[in-house]
Amino acid sequence: MNHFELLDAVLRVPWVLNDYLNWLNDRPASPKDDYLFSQSQTRFTANDDDRLVLLEAATIENLRGEAGIRISEQLAPVRIPSIPMAHVEAILSALHEQPLLVELPLQSCVPATECDQFLRIAFGKFVFAPLALEDLEKRACAAEIVRFPASPYEITRNYWANVGHLSMNVPTEPSAWGDVSSFVRWLRVMHVRLLLGDQFDTFYCPSSPIARKRVEPGALYERLTRTVTSPLGTFILDGPRINAKLLGGSNYHRLLSESLGIGEMKGDNYEYYDNDVFWGQLVRGRSRSDEQSDDWFLPPRPFKPAQWELLWGSWASAMNSVSRHDLSDCITHLGRFHWYFVHLHPFACANQSLVFALVNCLLNRIAGSGIPQLVLDHWALRMDCKAYTRLFSRAVTRWSTSESGSSTRHKDRMQKRQTLDGFLARLAELKAQSELNLVSSGNPQGAQLALLSDG
Repeated sequence: MNHFELLDAVLRVPWVLNDYLNWLNDRPASPKDDYLFSQSQTRFTANDDDRLVLLEAATIENLRGEAGIRISEQLAPVRIPSIPMAHVEAILSALHEQPLLVELPLQSCVPATECDQFLRIAFGKFVFAPLALEDLEKRACAAEIVRFPASPYEITRNYWANVGHLSMNVPTEPSAWGDVSSFVRWLRVMHVRLLLGDQFDTFYCPSSPIARKRVEPGALYERLTRTVTSPLGTFILDGPRINAKLLGGSNYHRLLSESLGIGEMKGDNYEYYDNDVFWGQLVRGRSRSDEQSDDWFLPPRPFKPAQWELLWGSWASAMNSVSRHDLSDCITHLGRFHWYFVHLHPFACANQSLVFALVNCLLNRIAGSGIPQLVLDHWALRMDCKAYTRLFSRAVTRWSTSESGSSTRHKDRMQKRQTLDGFLARLAELKAQSELNLVSSGNPQGAQLALLSDG
């Protein structure tokens, strides 16, 4: 390679990808149990140009020489350690003027390091950035990009921004894809947009454990899964595997299976077929580093043309249903599309985030509302396509909302989540089958939100 060829090669290097990978490596590890975002914590971060708003009820207290902020008589004050009381008072005084984040050190006369330390504790609890949330909500509803509705400040900001821009780049005409290869390329482009952002400057790290080891924006995950079976059980040596353990408790699994008429949930060594095409296998096994065996789904490899054709066909059919304003037909095809995508697991990570952004894009177009992700991807891995499509239809019926304003939509979803949490908690306490049926009949809304009934 001569001098000029070497220069051309340097100019072709995708430096933004290098920046993204370096950014991933510099990030602290997430808690192991945070894959489903079950922990309530502030993940949203304020930008320098965000206007900060202090909760009106916030007052400062002296907690034995340490500053504390009380926001309610019913709650203990929030401690602000290691910052002098006078500095906390100055920050609060400045926040009453609703400054931009970048202005806070200057307006409060407090060092930027202490302002940052204060906001790490206060932001999302009693200091907010409502205008930033409003801007993001215009492109993607907060309750529709998470598994279960919660505070918008629990959502990673770059993820929220990227889903919003991604949704705006979904074509409105089914003819946008001339063939299956152009559709697959479009999915790969959407995967890049989700991870790097529309302008390649809002990097997002998926919550999947594999994201710490393998993130390849836009690259198809074509590796084969290798296993070996011995008298000690099945061992997963390498390759893609997806945690498929049943969530929600045994009582819930029993009622859900009965409501769908499918008997037991699919179990060990079950192979999925739909339209005479192989869609992966459930196994009970473990890797060398796992503490115990568990249920895992092994996606089908190598990819087959028939799988991509069915995926593309279900998406195209859903788009045609949108054009015809046929909601029932659209829901059916979107259910199949989601099942196919989850089983195919085309990318190393962010599969559920991507496919549900696409699903909700079409639901919003035809019905004016999407739905939370719930754990629908986990259920898709434990039942065949026909049963799952029925379950998906229940989810759309129960979790979509007719409310118009963003605050009322959020309130509606939060009330539904509280009802669901209470229902599942009650189910988990019971033992007799007769008691389970009584709980379902006695709390019909909870049963509906748990997807235990049609209509």
